[in-house]
Amino acid sequence: MLQHWTIEELIDDWTLLPAEQGLLAGSQEANRLGLAVMLKAFQHQGRFPARTRDVPRAAVAFVARQVGVEAAQFERYDWRGRSSSTHRALIREFCGYRAFGEADVAPLVDWLCEHALPREERPDLFRALAVDHLRDARIEPPTNAQLDRHLASAERTFETRLCGLIFSSLDPGQVQALHELLRATVADEDEPEGATDRTSLIHWLRTDSRKPGLESVEEQIAKLRRLRAVGLPEGLFEGVPIGVQKRYRERTGVETPSELRAHPEAIRATQLAAFVQLRLAEVTDSLVDHLIHTVHKIGVRAERRVEKRILAEIRKTSGKDRLFERLLEAALDNPEGTVREVLFPVMGEERLRDLLREFR
Repeated sequence: MLQHWTIEELIDDWTLLPAEQGLLAGSQEANRLGLAVMLKAFQHQGRFPARTRDVPRAAVAFVARQVGVEAAQFERYDWRGRSSSTHRALIREFCGYRAFGEADVAPLVDWLCEHALPREERPDLFRALAVDHLRDARIEPPTNAQLDRHLASAERTFETRLCGLIFSSLDPGQVQALHELLRATVADEDEPEGATDRTSLIHWLRTDSRKPGLESVEEQIAKLRRLRAVGLPEGLFEGVPIGVQKRYRERTGVETPSELRAHPEAIRATQLAAFVQLRLAEVTDSLVDHLIHTVHKIGVRAERRVEKRILAEIRKTSGKDRLFERLLEAALDNPEGTVREVLFPVMGEERLRDLLREFR
């Protein structure tokens, strides 16, 4: 419960109405304050506080002023005595609630399996969802320890149902293909029983490729082929939230092959199927990134080669106009002279031959 309240919040949530004031008639001071605080706390949270410190002091003081009792009297309230039990029953009846019983366990588990576990991606919120559901049903929630046991039971039930459904959708060949992912790679099959986790197919499939390049592209393609070879049916996880799929994929990502083999067959197949399904998308995205990088790299190299050729052409043509001008001037100035006497001194025999080759 919040420990810091504004005066507006206290007025909204901790003000005793006339009918509620009448509920306190005849109670002694400590019990009157305790009953009043328990009532408002229950209305606010849908459950009773378990001890004095569970209720903010500001709220106790605010209620104490309304019932004409010193706030310090709240410290004397007996949380485990007969009066406390009577107060709880009185408040439940007044608010139209009933206590959580054994008959409520199965419906709660079913509700969690159908509405909470498939949709909520954060397990830490399951308890809050359960409490809200019970409040809507006007049922006082059990203790946190009891509720946690029911939540654990719901998670086991949900997993059993889901894995059974997924497993029943796989044919024997697909199940075998999934289990093949846990064996050693072909190169290490002659090792003693169970090649190391490092040499297993599942280890290879869950590792990311090295630095982008042609080799990594080939490796990604090989992984895609291996994952697709499992042949998962279309729509295998249809209706299963991505958060649930990710939980199974993450388990497969950290468990060793021996740990995966230790699971019941339906759970093992479901975990591996979720891994294959999501890993296919991950490897495809990675392959696209690597291809883009490789094509870009090839493009850069091609651009550099073109640039070199252009520069070479520029060097070839630069200054030619001036050379021809000098050659013409020399020829006109010495019309009777020979090429060796007139032109070679201007350019040189070898340079003249280079120019001739360029034109050819």
